[in-house]
Amino acid sequence: MLYRKSCHDYLCPILFIFHLAESRTAQAVRTLSAHAIFDLPCIYGPSSGGKKRTLTRKKVRVPKLGDDTCPLRRRLSTLPDKRNIKPFLNRFFMAIINKETCVIVQGITGTQGSFHTTLMKEYGTNIVAGVTPGKAGQQVEGIPVFDSVADALKEHPAEFSIIFIPARVCKAACLEALDNGLNIVVITEGMPVHDALEVVRKAKDLSKIMIGPNCPGLIVPGEAKIGIMPSHIFTKGTIGVISRSGTLTYEIINSLTKAGLGQSTAIGIGGDAIIGTDFIEALQILENDQETEKIVLIGEIGGDAEERAAVFIKENVKKPVVAYITGRTAPEGKRMGHAGAVISGNTGTAKSKIEALQDAGVKVAELPSDIAGFFH
Repeated sequence: MLYRKSCHDYLCPILFIFHLAESRTAQAVRTLSAHAIFDLPCIYGPSSGGKKRTLTRKKVRVPKLGDDTCPLRRRLSTLPDKRNIKPFLNRFFMAIINKETCVIVQGITGTQGSFHTTLMKEYGTNIVAGVTPGKAGQQVEGIPVFDSVADALKEHPAEFSIIFIPARVCKAACLEALDNGLNIVVITEGMPVHDALEVVRKAKDLSKIMIGPNCPGLIVPGEAKIGIMPSHIFTKGTIGVISRSGTLTYEIINSLTKAGLGQSTAIGIGGDAIIGTDFIEALQILENDQETEKIVLIGEIGGDAEERAAVFIKENVKKPVVAYITGRTAPEGKRMGHAGAVISGNTGTAKSKIEALQDAGVKVAELPSDIAGFFH
């Protein structure tokens, strides 16, 4: 039978959808027996030598409804007209990076993976292992390589994984890291939208941090970086930076550093339409960070992330915020660089974003180089 009133207090998302229309929601959520499991792939990438690789599947038991980690319980407690930020705060405050944060690199033997692993290690990031299927036993800059995340974690416990995996198989790599309890920073560009949706949902359900995809990562100057940012332009200070654009981040960081203004944290959230950590989550982090006194928000055309951030700033952020919005002369309906940078009608225009931010009391710079002047 698909539905039994005597089932144990477990949640099955599929059956919940079937019974959501019932007035007695409590019955609808108790629809999975204690033995129900999901099979998820945990090995990614093509095999060497053109041979077909059989995916190893990991059995994941569904959490109890009474457990605070149950995704549905969190969703039911969230009002439709007001965002519940608490679950997102919990997963970030438990994992602020520093010199002690242990990191693994998925795709470490590739060109980009090995190159940026070297730079991260030189900056002081504690990279403990790398993962590339079929390359177990090799080393990159003295870092051991394993066939799977699970194998790596058996010998080298970690908190984060940074992912340099081709877009077509990036989803499996992300799910493997999340299923093994890691927060993820996804550098990969061009990840299919439906794949990104699945990974973002998984990360939120597991209360794990996901930054990206298509992002430069994050850095705490003087401590560690998990990403591809040029570390030499950063200096330790009190300004937190959040950005959708990697290149604009570097330009503005460079101008701040030259003006004698250091940074506490910089988070590149990514320019795709579907991303993990967004402006609201990042703003709340910096608002509660004792090392951050001022905030820079770097946005661009497309979507409504900046407009929603403006509402959140007006109601929740007490620290001074300066913003810059790029794409003021972009034509309607044409994608400008990032997958999420496209204007649709009156939505996503630079004008609408600037007006929303100014209404929230945010100072908006005309040029990237103007931002430093607001802090003097």
